[in-house]
Amino acid sequence: MFSWRNAALFLLSILVLQTGILINIYLNAVFPASDDEFPRETLLLFNAYDTNTDGVINLREFEAVKQRISKTYLQAEPEGLWINDNDIDKKFEDLKTTDGEILDIKAEFTPLDLDSMTKFQDGQLLQEDMQALGGLRRWQSALKEEAGFAVEAFSCFLPKRQNIDLGNAWTFVVPNTSRYGQFIDYLIGYLLKLGGPDLSSNRYTPPAVNADHVILQYLLHMFHPRPFLYSRFPPQGAVACVRAENEKFLEIEFRLHAEFQLNTPPLLPFWFTPAQFSGRLIISKDGSHIHHFEMEVPCNKTLNVDMEWLTGRTEKNGESTVDDNEVNEQNNMEVDIGYLPKMKLRSTAPSYYHAANVSSSPEEREIKWQREISHEEAITILETKMYPFKKVPYLSFDKAYTKAKEEKKLVHSILLWGALDDQILHGGSGRTLRDTALECSPVMELLTSHFVSTWSLLQDIKRLSTNQYITPELKTQAELALESYRFPVESMVALPNGTVVHRMNANELVDSDDADSSAVPGLSDGLSANYYKFLNEAISKAKTHFDG
Repeated sequence: MFSWRNAALFLLSILVLQTGILINIYLNAVFPASDDEFPRETLLLFNAYDTNTDGVINLREFEAVKQRISKTYLQAEPEGLWINDNDIDKKFEDLKTTDGEILDIKAEFTPLDLDSMTKFQDGQLLQEDMQALGGLRRWQSALKEEAGFAVEAFSCFLPKRQNIDLGNAWTFVVPNTSRYGQFIDYLIGYLLKLGGPDLSSNRYTPPAVNADHVILQYLLHMFHPRPFLYSRFPPQGAVACVRAENEKFLEIEFRLHAEFQLNTPPLLPFWFTPAQFSGRLIISKDGSHIHHFEMEVPCNKTLNVDMEWLTGRTEKNGESTVDDNEVNEQNNMEVDIGYLPKMKLRSTAPSYYHAANVSSSPEEREIKWQREISHEEAITILETKMYPFKKVPYLSFDKAYTKAKEEKKLVHSILLWGALDDQILHGGSGRTLRDTALECSPVMELLTSHFVSTWSLLQDIKRLSTNQYITPELKTQAELALESYRFPVESMVALPNGTVVHRMNANELVDSDDADSSAVPGLSDGLSANYYKFLNEAISKAKTHFDG
């Protein structure tokens, strides 16, 4: 007997059958059986740029597409905010125009200590390197030592919603780094071992920024004419949280990742990347008044700046030169890290109406808070927002070994030439380790339950190993860690006495993406599965050591 219910079920079954057939046809077109000779990663990448999904782009054509993608970042960069020395005063005056209050800010800058660079210490610098460092050596002072800004321009620092909880972090600079969609950019980055949507290093001119973030670009301009608010490598952008509040004011802690291009043609690009900008802002809830502002590159570590520069030149008419938009893609990248003594912005007084006298200094007007968390807690919250792997506590080298001894745990130690929780981390393998395996839930759970974790700058452990004023036990622990280190990033598991029972280099980890990620729920990729396997092997080896 006919019924509408039976008819609907019949039509639905036909639709399901047709859908299955279409999906099968699509998959056969995208990943045909005859293409077994190609890695699945290649086919995925091919499919990402088969825009009409007709499956007819051959791999030779796809290679050309990949080359064009690399050049697009250089050639299609929108014209940005690049202030020439001749009109810098006028540009800053424009941002000062307002009917409201003005905030005066002073820049303090002490140039990089060149002797802190490894290449200066080891005498590795060639003549070509010395030329590339031209912009760095000439940068001896802030571009603009003082400037006034309309308070209303700082509204981007305020939380978007009212009554936000203390310590509840939000992102207020989210760069649009993707030209093809964020998912595809991440896919490309992962398959090519880039670790994310990295931006090209072959650039001189800062890109345009969101209108809400122009104030940040100008603040960075006080140091140098070519700041890049959107850094090349993740995590990009800026995060903030409310540290304290009362009826009228908020104290907002923030963290910003940005960098500078120090060279102009004919010199090849030279990137100057501070570890981070850490800042604090006391602002009225309606955004009309600022009591205090400060932003600086922290100088509490032995190294706080990453530097990368391209070497090699394009030969034209027998001369060694390079054009703004024609940088040779095959140039080699040189890297180094160094120490910057001071790079700081601070308000000279609370904001004021232009016609009024400047009020007393912030130090003379203490604000009483009704609710607050500590500065240390706020900094940790922002750090974890930028780097989810820091949900696992990472202690200092000495404290990690002390705690491991007390709790009878193993030490999970990462030794590297750079920093794991800021922007001076060198190399794709280190970033890949940080942004994949160390953020993976099963790995973090294993680290929390069986290990005490620490990461250290190679330079700090070298100094520790030669320090005559530390305990013999700590000296031995440092020496054993150095013996196990291999450039650029070495993960090792040690007993509380410093004996290394297992180790893995980050390059090896990236190259051996072969473990079964389905064995443990929550492992999303082979790289994380390999690190999980590495940690479990270390636990087994430690048991063998104890039994022996």
